[in-house]
Amino acid sequence: MRKPLKVLLVEDSEDDSMLLLRELRRSGFDVQSTRVDTREEMKAALDQTTWDVILSDYSMPNFSGLAALEVYQKECLDIPFIIVSGAVGEASAVEMMRAGAHDYLMKDNLTRLGAVIDRELRETEVRHQRKLAEQALRLNQFAVDHASQAITWVDENLSMVYMNDETAALLGYSRDELIGSKVWDYISDLSYDAWIEVWQEVKQSNTKNYETSIRCKDGSQRYVDINVNFVNFEGRELLITFSRDITEQKLAENQLKTLNRALRVISECNQALIRANEENDLFKDICRIIVDYGGYRFAWIGYVL
Repeated sequence: MRKPLKVLLVEDSEDDSMLLLRELRRSGFDVQSTRVDTREEMKAALDQTTWDVILSDYSMPNFSGLAALEVYQKECLDIPFIIVSGAVGEASAVEMMRAGAHDYLMKDNLTRLGAVIDRELRETEVRHQRKLAEQALRLNQFAVDHASQAITWVDENLSMVYMNDETAALLGYSRDELIGSKVWDYISDLSYDAWIEVWQEVKQSNTKNYETSIRCKDGSQRYVDINVNFVNFEGRELLITFSRDITEQKLAENQLKTLNRALRVISECNQALIRANEENDLFKDICRIIVDYGGYRFAWIGYVL
């Protein structure tokens, strides 16, 4: 399925614009685009609609990449701004990056374009999530309390300092029971030391995604997809986690793996039956197949008397 993408092209060459659009479609995007090559046209395009990404040439007869970046910044936008040029030198590219551009590519090597946009869109989404979390703090947790996703705040001591009702419902505890408890008490595969590593890693990269299992109050185990974000709110360092219950999905995946493994064992046993000349050799082959393909530690065959 193609990914929808609205692109504002700051480009004076129609031919170069067609090359960019062709590469984006080759990369799996369903592209809607507008081309501009003056300050006035760019401002008008930004006023008329919302864009996912801006691709700007560096040097144009009536405009420049640096001028386009200034327009972008005055609009206070938070979308990827990428320089795509055939004439930008290394010093100019560094200048653009320092000024606020997210990346740059050369027109004679556009094979990275799709990957660069994918990466920048993901990072933009992470920034948006983090800003939403920070706004929730400032709004006295109103947004968090009414979110459909399980959201939890963890302090530098790895204590849960706040969570919404979705988190409490997922774990089966009341919010009062969870406040002040240690986050690793509920994550099956992350110890205290592992959480310290997560803290340091997220502090460096600002975000981390992983799948894990959690222990609920009733002793059951559920699987979640967690996005962990690092924020510094009024001088206090916090981790904010967004958790999505994927238990049904994981159980379906495990069931499918079990069925596939069973089918493989049956198929291999059928082949062994065809090849067998002696009963004892057949039994040995079947036991080996059950261990090798079935994933069991041992197998034996006996007669019922």
